[in-house]
Amino acid sequence: MKKESEQKFAPHEWRSVKLKEVCNLNPRRPEISRADDKLTSFVQMSSVDALGAGIARAELRPFRQIRKGYTYFGEGDVLFAKITPCMQNGKHAIARSLTDGIGFGSTEFHVLRPTDQILSEWIHAFLIQPWVLQKAVRYFAGTVGQQRVPENFLAELQIPLPPRNEQGRIIGFLHDQLAEVNRARVAVEEQLKAAEDLPAGFFRTAFSRREAQKWPRKQLVECCKLLPSKSIALDSDTDVQAITSACLTEWGFQSAGIKTARMWADNAQKALARTGEILIARSNTPELVGRVAIFPGASIPVVASDLTIRLWPSDFVSAEFLAGYLSLLFVSGYWKERAGGASGTMKKITRSQIENLSIPCPSFSEQNRVAAEMKAGFEVAFTLRERLTKRLSLIKTLPSVLLREAFSGRV
Repeated sequence: MKKESEQKFAPHEWRSVKLKEVCNLNPRRPEISRADDKLTSFVQMSSVDALGAGIARAELRPFRQIRKGYTYFGEGDVLFAKITPCMQNGKHAIARSLTDGIGFGSTEFHVLRPTDQILSEWIHAFLIQPWVLQKAVRYFAGTVGQQRVPENFLAELQIPLPPRNEQGRIIGFLHDQLAEVNRARVAVEEQLKAAEDLPAGFFRTAFSRREAQKWPRKQLVECCKLLPSKSIALDSDTDVQAITSACLTEWGFQSAGIKTARMWADNAQKALARTGEILIARSNTPELVGRVAIFPGASIPVVASDLTIRLWPSDFVSAEFLAGYLSLLFVSGYWKERAGGASGTMKKITRSQIENLSIPCPSFSEQNRVAAEMKAGFEVAFTLRERLTKRLSLIKTLPSVLLREAFSGRV
């Protein structure tokens, strides 16, 4: 016969209870006799990792700084972020390793103190299930941007309650399985990061080879016509579909970045994007200014605002070759150093800077050969990135599947 600690209880042996029956919600703070300068555990919302991963960076502060105006909790209490968007992001944790067993933290936490019928880990695992968080959204109260989950939602929430030793067995299983999932997620994220870095490598390889050093060079204005870009204006008379900087990436043009905006009708006609033109992000943050993409065309008219610089290559210039070289400047940090504007804010490239760029200009056939090499590499890298993205998406669904199985008594 199995020992009680090893016995598996079938779901029909479980009870269903309201959290208020097995928890003390937001317990009143007791009288605490503590020296003012005694270091005490303090948990900000930013100290809690998202997706229910726990407290990552608890602080120690003098007791006098936190004894008033903050939420009190004790060792083993469950902290539930009640404010949007922290609640949906899974900023929920178990208070562990508190100095002298007590702590204080953000007023945006609900505190759940378990009775001896239920484990903290059981409550926490139940609350971080996506369906629970989605249900909590429907109970939000307060103004937009400051909405919170009321205590009553948690109080009335039904939770399955197997015996404590069965809770412990299931939590142990979940801990092991979720650790495996996390290791798999981290591994795929690292592979995906490497895949995301491949375009920069293709640009560097294409333009750093020995023969590239011998290519003749020209000013960009000798090789391209600069097309007009016009301003977006809220008080203008026409709705337009406008290209934003989100459209321009090292992977090419992303049509999902096109947004509805307003422009004067005359300007909109002059700013219509042409299939095959090269677009450069003229104004953006230091990390994004100078991004490049070729406009592949669209099923509806699309405009390029003055946040972009538009280039139309001459007949002797390959758009793919030139876009590759301009992308090399971006990934190498060329514009981050040279664009105007205050450090740490918006940076801007001028048309004059673009016109005066010195660019490689080998024979047209050589340009096409280099462009074809870059395209072949991109196709392989794109396939790899898509496969890794799908794998990561699948891995991210596994925790919710495991939790659902656990609370259904199927593990």
